[in-house]
Amino acid sequence: MELYLSAKGTVQFLVKVVIFLAIASVLVNLYYFYLPNFPLRNLLKNLFDLDSETNIPSVYAAGAILFCSILMAIIAQAQKLAGNSNFRSWLGFSLVFAYLSMDEFMSLHENVVVPMRKAFHTGGLLYFPWVILGSIFLVIFLIVFGKFIASLPAKTRRLFFIAGIIYVVGALGFEMLGGLYASHYGETNIIYVLMTTIEEVLEMLGIIAFIYALLTYMSAHMKGVDVGIHIIDSKKQHLSS
Repeated sequence: MELYLSAKGTVQFLVKVVIFLAIASVLVNLYYFYLPNFPLRNLLKNLFDLDSETNIPSVYAAGAILFCSILMAIIAQAQKLAGNSNFRSWLGFSLVFAYLSMDEFMSLHENVVVPMRKAFHTGGLLYFPWVILGSIFLVIFLIVFGKFIASLPAKTRRLFFIAGIIYVVGALGFEMLGGLYASHYGETNIIYVLMTTIEEVLEMLGIIAFIYALLTYMSAHMKGVDVGIHIIDSKKQHLSS
């Protein structure tokens, strides 16, 4: 079996998924806050709330980031076979995104919020103090991979920049704005839900833009990638030998 991925088609499909998840999240939260007798309201909120972990949106988000990691691992292998030394940078990129995928699904960064808040008495824009660690991680990431990104083709570099801006505005920018709001008005209200919805949607759109960047890079510079899956009957193979 051969698998062919169109950058445009993939992006269109993923955007539709994100729109569905965003609408579903807003609806289940409206039911939760304003229709207390709505059937299965707690179950639906747990399943579709964008700001919750280990549910349908988090599985999608983690899967999309993992897809980025897989694409970069494929690029790294292709570059290695071609004798290009930058395969190490692609592989490093892939490993970073593999960790981000795990963090997205399990919300590992949320584990430091309460301890850091108590230790440093953070509030306002730093109500969710993990953004401090996130900012440090971003700086280190740019230091380590900045030269590599700058060496990429102009179109790929531009798409990486756009994807990164969208993602960071959501992950750090709106997280800080949401923290400022939550520190004054709490997290159990529809306004906070809408803010976190914007945050999560921006993160998802940033990842989609990054997927588009990777697929267009593969199409332009690797002549596309064919994924072959071969199933062998072990009994027949044994008899033929």
